[in-house]
Amino acid sequence: MGPVYGEVYRLVDDKISQSAAIVLNLPEGVNREDAKKNIKFYPEIKGNWVDENQKESVFRSILPKANIVKASSNKETIVFKPKEKLKLNRYYKVELAISNGIVAADFLAVEDPEIIAVFPGENSETNENSEITIVFNRPMVPLTTLGHLEEKDVPVEITPYTEGRFKWITTRNLQFIPKERLQRSSNYTVKIKSGLLSMDGLEVKGQERKFITRPLRYFSLSKGTTVYNQPISIYFNQPVDLEKTKKEITLKNTTTGKEIPFIAQHREETASSGF
Repeated sequence: MGPVYGEVYRLVDDKISQSAAIVLNLPEGVNREDAKKNIKFYPEIKGNWVDENQKESVFRSILPKANIVKASSNKETIVFKPKEKLKLNRYYKVELAISNGIVAADFLAVEDPEIIAVFPGENSETNENSEITIVFNRPMVPLTTLGHLEEKDVPVEITPYTEGRFKWITTRNLQFIPKERLQRSSNYTVKIKSGLLSMDGLEVKGQERKFITRPLRYFSLSKGTTVYNQPISIYFNQPVDLEKTKKEITLKNTTTGKEIPFIAQHREETASSGF
């Protein structure tokens, strides 16, 4: 038999963003309307219960798309929308009085979701074999959805266009993995548009970051004495366009000062050359 997974019951999540609605999971057999009358917050939170007739539309704005069907069909869930932002880093207690006692849970009010880092960093230079990673301060997806995403479902625009795929590598880290590599010697812009929702349904403010992939650089040139019929080798830090590069090379006889014609070609790669 394979592993069996279960979900531990909790009246409310242990962490809730300051501006998010509070979703309460009712014990089995508890009537929603009765629960609303018997729930208390400590310290007091002023706000309103979401109308059950509008529940589905409200869930679309306060919960991630992947949870809409599950949440809207869950008869044991009620939603409370505070009038003001919760106090940052304050613990709140929720108590629900039921026929045989009290169900209670604490939760911590934490920062609203935001992007806290993008790698490669702003205005940095990176190797073309790098991935692009966006880091959030709050969980954006449940563990069960980690994996590859369809590009159309991710509101992130990468310029210049680079073929690849997006993947949630943790619940807070979204990564773009190029199919081959980033384009060489290029100015990149990563534009994160609106549309990304956190686990508690708040939209993340978009951002834009710029970086460059390592520019083409001259690496080294054959030095010392060279046999007259042996080639002169010029090394670069990455492959070059031969036709464009040879137009920038001039070979002169230092005795006569005259230019010497030459043939430019790519060096054949060998296991020992390393180039």
